[in-house]
Amino acid sequence: MSSTVEVMNNRYAVLVVDDDRDIREILLSLLEDAGYDVYVTGSPEEALTLLSSKRFHTVISDIIMP
Repeated sequence: MSSTVEVMNNRYAVLVVDDDRDIREILLSLLEDAGYDVYVTGSPEEALTLLSSKRFHTVISDIIMP
């Protein structure tokens, strides 16, 4: 069985969605240091735009945002 998920350069794409800038920066730093391609946003609307234009392997999201 072949996988339908494409991994460019063996790096997984992670989307971080959080309205707290400090949390975004911490997660960005930790995940990049671990070798992930990380995309961050503080906006749910921007997250939806990113999700419609790119395939992510994981999404880390704050669930209580303004």
